[in-house]
Amino acid sequence: MKEIKYLLLIGLITSICSCGDKFLDISPSTSLPDTEIISDIKDLNNFTNGCYNYLKLTSGAYGYYYDATFMFSGDLMGDDFRAGSTSWLSDYYSYTTTPYEVTTMIYSNLYNLAYASIKVFESAKSLEESEEKEEYLAEIRVLRALMYFDMVRMHAPLPSNWGKGSITDDPLGIYIAETIKEDISQPNYRNTAREVWKYIGTELEESVPHLSKTRQKGRLDWYAGRAFQARYYLYMENWTEALKAAKDIIDSKVFALYEIEDYKSVWTNTFTSESIFEVNVSETEPNQWVSLGTLVGGTRYQRIGTTTDFEELMQENPTDVRFSLYEWSQTYQYYHARWKWEGRNGNELITSPKIFRLSEMYLIAAEAALKSNDSNAGKYLSDLREKRTTVDPRKYDNGLTLDDILYERRLELACEGHRAWDLWRNCREVVRWRTPEEKLAKKHQDNLGVIPFDHFRRIWPISYTEIQLFPPADRTSQQNPGY
Repeated sequence: MKEIKYLLLIGLITSICSCGDKFLDISPSTSLPDTEIISDIKDLNNFTNGCYNYLKLTSGAYGYYYDATFMFSGDLMGDDFRAGSTSWLSDYYSYTTTPYEVTTMIYSNLYNLAYASIKVFESAKSLEESEEKEEYLAEIRVLRALMYFDMVRMHAPLPSNWGKGSITDDPLGIYIAETIKEDISQPNYRNTAREVWKYIGTELEESVPHLSKTRQKGRLDWYAGRAFQARYYLYMENWTEALKAAKDIIDSKVFALYEIEDYKSVWTNTFTSESIFEVNVSETEPNQWVSLGTLVGGTRYQRIGTTTDFEELMQENPTDVRFSLYEWSQTYQYYHARWKWEGRNGNELITSPKIFRLSEMYLIAAEAALKSNDSNAGKYLSDLREKRTTVDPRKYDNGLTLDDILYERRLELACEGHRAWDLWRNCREVVRWRTPEEKLAKKHQDNLGVIPFDHFRRIWPISYTEIQLFPPADRTSQQNPGY
């Protein structure tokens, strides 16, 4: 009987991760497990562990989440990287997605996870109360919150943008699934963005204290939860809490910044000194052929490369160790991050994405300190910089600006999906080119050039499949403006 239940649990995760792009094309009433499946703490642990497959969603040969495209989406939507000769990356790079073409795999799987967790939480009520039980339930809630965080950024305006430019003060976000509807064909009316961001914050506040204080490689522990909170509070412009969370990680001394001499080689390894949370990819379950290790790192496809703007940064301080990760692609005539996501032992299909790193905590601490007038802002940024370059390593000890922080972020977090979000959450534009001549000189292929934080294409549409579930009178109001 136990073996049957484990197979059902594995089948649940497999069926969720293999569903197509259509929104909720698997009915919760038929695809989710019976509540009796979770009959002991081992069942709950197995289910929790299986949920991490949601972070490396694949379809055929394509990776859609942290295993590939979403991991570097913030780079492709920004000004430092571009897509070389590939049409399906244009959703991010060229902002060409439409309601009919938008990739909804992550979006639909968020709700499959939400519905699965609702049933599992109900089932787990019969289990005896214990720290283990609290820990596993907290893991699921934080994992679910991470997916909400990612999807509300894509499909709704950021908190710092509300009421600015053409963004309304109370824009729509995404649907918060808190119950399972008997009729899956009923529309899911979107919650406001405020409600979604508040929901994420509450999930973190209630769950992070219950996460394990013992390091859990490949799973969410207390340190990963606090790192997530630091990032969350940064987006919410809660500088006090962002700084506090980042300091908790830094001051714990559990992690250590990469040394200059090690920086180029650490990316081939897993769970390195800076790694707070990474998605574990095993040798028996490798990435797909179109993945983080083949598109960004390694030598296979080289499809993500630098813009001339980033190349100018490389020329300003070529001894900065962060630039040592790049190699010239003769095929595409740009630099690609050859050694950043090279893969374990050079195997591009065994690449474990690092979701939260210690470097980001120093960057968050510096920004939160600057914006809250904390005198330690420069120290945090200099502490990071001196581990990256011998050129003026303590540059920021005597003061810094937001531009300094954004500069260090674009170098340190390149190909980790942050650049465009960093500009937009600060109400800045992504500027690639402003004239046809500049577009040609910089070798860009997009047709926008400048993408402000309130540009309608900055915010992805809701898929046509989902919109059709609404009554005709509500379809326009439930879709994002411009689509």
